[in-house]
Amino acid sequence: MADDVWLRSVPSDTDQDDVRLYTKPDSASGFPTQFAGLRYFSGSVKELSLVATADAPSGMGAVWKVYKNGTAYAVYLVETTDPNASGVRLRTSTGIKSARLKT
Repeated sequence: MADDVWLRSVPSDTDQDDVRLYTKPDSASGFPTQFAGLRYFSGSVKELSLVATADAPSGMGAVWKVYKNGTAYAVYLVETTDPNASGVRLRTSTGIKSARLKT
């Protein structure tokens, strides 16, 4: 059986339209690469999970994009009951979601 092939944006490159083919990693390899740069204050400063736009979860009803230095990132959304859910909420077409904390 052949591996599925996926497209991934490459935010570290200077070409914003650059995408690369890759084989989707198995679940043992963990969470997608997270980038620094989006924080909020709730008694203390907490960092939110920014991922490549290609790594944004599907089925959440929206993709919240952040543009930093000309590169688009997606804020990783999770259900509000997720153990890594932050206090930052977003209303989507599938209900209220939470921005994930960077781990």
